[in-house]
Amino acid sequence: MLKQSLSNELIKRFNNYLDEIKKQKDSKNYTHAMELIDAAFKDIFRLGIKFFNSFTTDNLLDMINTNGNPNTDKCIMMSKLLEEEGDVLEKQNKSNEAFYINQRCLNVFIDTYMNKSDHYTLGSYFNDIETLIDNLMEYELPISLENKIRDYYACEGKYDKADNIAYCILEDSNYDRACVEDALAFYEKLLKESESSLKSGGISKSEIKETIEEIKSKI
Repeated sequence: MLKQSLSNELIKRFNNYLDEIKKQKDSKNYTHAMELIDAAFKDIFRLGIKFFNSFTTDNLLDMINTNGNPNTDKCIMMSKLLEEEGDVLEKQNKSNEAFYINQRCLNVFIDTYMNKSDHYTLGSYFNDIETLIDNLMEYELPISLENKIRDYYACEGKYDKADNIAYCILEDSNYDRACVEDALAFYEKLLKESESSLKSGGISKSEIKETIEEIKSKI
């Protein structure tokens, strides 16, 4: 009961921070908004923005693992605060910094979504993932992040979008061997889905088999 009360109190504080950050953004007081984001990081994670921005994505997730298992709500909080930071940087016309932070945000968001626990409260914020993808896909992204986006779409049953991402990765990498092997494993996994599930997601088993043969012909 005590653990649940502490969790509820943390979520309440987090949502209060988001409300205050929004007020400052609406008032175009971006400096204060960033100060609130920094304060939220320090309150929830005991580290400020500068420390978070120096860590790798894996380091960030390891920070809030409990016995090797991710704390889904705290991972969502981290993702959302990074998203807010990226948004404020955009509004300050710091596009390069915003792009970097938004990539980190999306990495953490997708990793959290794909490894979420059975019980969490802040799942509504997962809806932000597709908005982040839409905003970032017009730019050149690391293949590692593109692979995560592809796998996210597949997990969501949006197989046609996953297929498009997989094709772009192969084309952009000039059919690099590692990318080819990864793509083949991805499509072989898709073949295990039912025909009805695949068709509802905009693709069919016959199309997947054709794609596999086409990829193999490039080796």
